[in-house]
Amino acid sequence: MTYRGIVVMFALSVFLTATNLTAGAIASNNAHSHGILAREIIKVVNQDGMPVANARIFGASQTGDTYHDYIAFSGITDTNGVYAIEVKCTYGIRCQIVKEGFYDSEFLLQDYAYTHTVDAGKWMPFGSETTIVLKKVNNPVATGTLYVTQDIPTYGEWLGYDLEVADWLPPWGKGKVSDAMIRFSAREVGMFDFGYKMELSFENSPFAGAIRQQKDLFSVYSCAYAATTNDVYESTMSFEVDRTGAKRRIWNKLENNEYLVFRTRTTVDKRGQLVSAHYGRIDGEWKFHELHGMWIKGVFFNKEANDLNLEDKFSYEEQKRREQQREESRSAK
Repeated sequence: MTYRGIVVMFALSVFLTATNLTAGAIASNNAHSHGILAREIIKVVNQDGMPVANARIFGASQTGDTYHDYIAFSGITDTNGVYAIEVKCTYGIRCQIVKEGFYDSEFLLQDYAYTHTVDAGKWMPFGSETTIVLKKVNNPVATGTLYVTQDIPTYGEWLGYDLEVADWLPPWGKGKVSDAMIRFSAREVGMFDFGYKMELSFENSPFAGAIRQQKDLFSVYSCAYAATTNDVYESTMSFEVDRTGAKRRIWNKLENNEYLVFRTRTTVDKRGQLVSAHYGRIDGEWKFHELHGMWIKGVFFNKEANDLNLEDKFSYEEQKRREQQREESRSAK
């Protein structure tokens, strides 16, 4: 082959490679801009892992950049708790799963285009399976207070706190039982030089304490159904925000995706064995430095001694409100 022939062949190879890359880039750009077919297999199970048949699924897939760029879909799970979503989309898929007697759940694939590839006009993998838990309404009994907002009475001193009424003990509040002791400290020098610390103690009661847990944010009821007796309840813990200079050094608060299971008002027998206790929850976010105040998303208390049930009436009421809204929406059509 002549030198000229080699040059021509090399140029042709580069051209073909560039053409293939361009075709791939065009397909990817088209998928991101206008959407292509996606398939997601949703398997719905209850809190015990058993399939939930006849659960209703409805949602939408994003097909553009504006609020109105979406395609709606709906369906019902089969006897195996399975429903296949097959819909055109660009960046995300969101759906709700509902059934009478269960707390609503949500399913969200927010960054779909960035976790999938394009092949043959479809998002790949095509038909991946996702399991969604639909938590059953069991026995909501825990009562309490939502959105607790309180001033911090003083810094550097231990303050008694009543978890049943969510208030300080006198003279700072109307609490009656010191379920927990809380102490605050603060340092304020400037915008980028400050520190706030909240210490939590249950040491005034034997075997009392708390356990830090993660929420199930996909569900209207996002916490465990019951406390446990064999876990180690921490008698002390602390939460702290500290910043020195332009960089944040410490950030440890009870966040929105967390909660505490607590055990308090304990009694013991002559051998020092635990015989009675009350259980409940403190839901994050738990803030303790904004405007020198304290804010808790929710405090829930089971008034029945030795009852481990943590399921609260507020979540149940929220579930019933959602069901009523859906019924009103159907009636209006």
